[in-house]
Amino acid sequence: MDICTCKCQQIKKCTCKKGSKVPEKEVSFLIDQRTKRLLAIGGVDIKETGVLLKRARRLSSQRSHEARNSEIDKEPDSEIQVSDEEPLSPTSHQGFSTDGDNSISSELDMLCQEKIDVNSNVRKSLPGQMRLQLPTVTEILARTGVPTRAAAMIVTATLVDAKLINATDKSKVVDRSYLKRQKKKMLKKIADVEKKSRSAIEGLYFDGRKDETMQLQTDGKRTYQSKTMEEHIVLVQEPGSRYLGFVTPSSGTAKDITIAIIDFLLKNGINASNVKIIGCDGTNVNTGNKGGIVRLLELRLKRPLQRSICQLHCNELPLRHLIENLDGQTKGPYSFAGPIGLELKNCHTLPVIEFEPVFTMLDLDFVNPKTLSSDQQYLLLISVAVSEGFCEESLAKRTPGKMAHTRWVTTACRLLRLYISTETPSENLKTLVEFIQKVYAPLWFSIKRNHSIQDGAPNLWKLISWSRYLPQALKDIVDPVIQRNGYFGHPENILLAMITDEREEVRIDAWEKIAEARKTKPKETRIFTIPKLNFEAEDYTSLVQWNKVAVTEPPVLSDLDLEDFQRFAREGAIFKVDFPCHTQAVERCVKEVTYASTLASTEDERHLQILQRMKSRKRMPSFESKSEFRF
Repeated sequence: MDICTCKCQQIKKCTCKKGSKVPEKEVSFLIDQRTKRLLAIGGVDIKETGVLLKRARRLSSQRSHEARNSEIDKEPDSEIQVSDEEPLSPTSHQGFSTDGDNSISSELDMLCQEKIDVNSNVRKSLPGQMRLQLPTVTEILARTGVPTRAAAMIVTATLVDAKLINATDKSKVVDRSYLKRQKKKMLKKIADVEKKSRSAIEGLYFDGRKDETMQLQTDGKRTYQSKTMEEHIVLVQEPGSRYLGFVTPSSGTAKDITIAIIDFLLKNGINASNVKIIGCDGTNVNTGNKGGIVRLLELRLKRPLQRSICQLHCNELPLRHLIENLDGQTKGPYSFAGPIGLELKNCHTLPVIEFEPVFTMLDLDFVNPKTLSSDQQYLLLISVAVSEGFCEESLAKRTPGKMAHTRWVTTACRLLRLYISTETPSENLKTLVEFIQKVYAPLWFSIKRNHSIQDGAPNLWKLISWSRYLPQALKDIVDPVIQRNGYFGHPENILLAMITDEREEVRIDAWEKIAEARKTKPKETRIFTIPKLNFEAEDYTSLVQWNKVAVTEPPVLSDLDLEDFQRFAREGAIFKVDFPCHTQAVERCVKEVTYASTLASTEDERHLQILQRMKSRKRMPSFESKSEFRF
């Protein structure tokens, strides 16, 4: 059977196309096959020959290494003698002529025999396959970002110390390829589980920032890594603070971000028809009453959404404006320009002296330090120290946290630390410390404890009432900031707090207002506007003048019948709304996206990396001592 593509009678004068021509070194073989058929063979397969020689060299090197490490002297292995010479050149074997000589050359005979010996010895000498499963190691590897080469060395060394690897049994040796395979399998499993668990959501919280992101670039000849700045918007499902994913809009405008969010929900099969609550911070691109992201989402869904605008951000803004008015504007993203701000950088290195106590309204009985981050724990401890007039040495040696204008809690910590190290503090420093002790720190921990959106209106009222001690000049600085960010002073959020209040008369009042609001259904989706707040209110229920504002019912309660409201009001059937009034969970996810952006070059890889890190933290929290270790 002649399967050659060239059918020319005179092969040396072949007129076939370039791809169909017979190679010159195979011409004699083809002529033999079409004429005398003396069983001649073609040219030597140079590529396969090189593979065999390399394999033989590796086997010889492995045997030499084992012989050196063995306690028993062995005879030199002479089955395979591999030369270090270069592989056979293409012209060293051109097959055999058609003169009838069909004997195999001695060199080719040796190579064929060598191939048999190499394969048989490789099967006998290679260690057994790695059957030990290391799922926790793989999780921690992806969580910490340790290079696979270093991780393989550490894990193997641990197994050697545990006597699971020795000179005769190397089957449990862990190499970097094994860890890469295990990581790939783990991420695939996480992706499958995550897709199956997606369902309709009621609360959608988001936040974002620009991150330095790794990307793969191709210039036609090579592929290389580069870094660029990308806008990342993180999406979190509430209640439960479940990370959904992140989007990369084409720009940071409200329109492009809204389009990216909608496309993400549609692409991932997430049902947005049940979304009732939207959570974010109070920047104008998010909360603009005509062109903000929340407003555009409401127009897209054709219904109003309950707004949960982060109260922790609202608590930080009055302090920020006080600092800027009393000490000067900020100087870059990490420092200040005023005399107080310049001393904050190294305040933790100053010795603690005798200082005048400044009373705090912080209720320590309702604060659990174990639920706080390290920065929040420091704020709690330093605030108590300033209130008591004594600071322990261990606290004085701690660092208050990095300075950044995106983390005003550390700025507050540094102001308190500077105060206890200043012999004659200035009036401006005293003013800032007093505001932190009487307003900022107490409200921070009040929000952390009363974190539901039904507590939003009472928390806003506390901010207003606790700041009334300020002189009028400072009220003129603080009050406009509170007014602009008083989102929980909207009737929808006040009514949500009233219908869940412990006082029966407050619940009945809320039920009557909601019943009245349902009588008039607006033709279009209402425009959310913060009403003028009553800064002299004696209770959160009187934050607005009800006869001068348009009252609309809370969207989160729109599915309940008036009979349910009446039962809640009359019988005292108090219910909790589990949606948070702050976006701290979203900010944690933003931090994860920022970290993953430096490790992976595609969005899918980053998403899986984040899911794995969160799963690992939940399964095995970090610990400092053996007593803190938990599975």
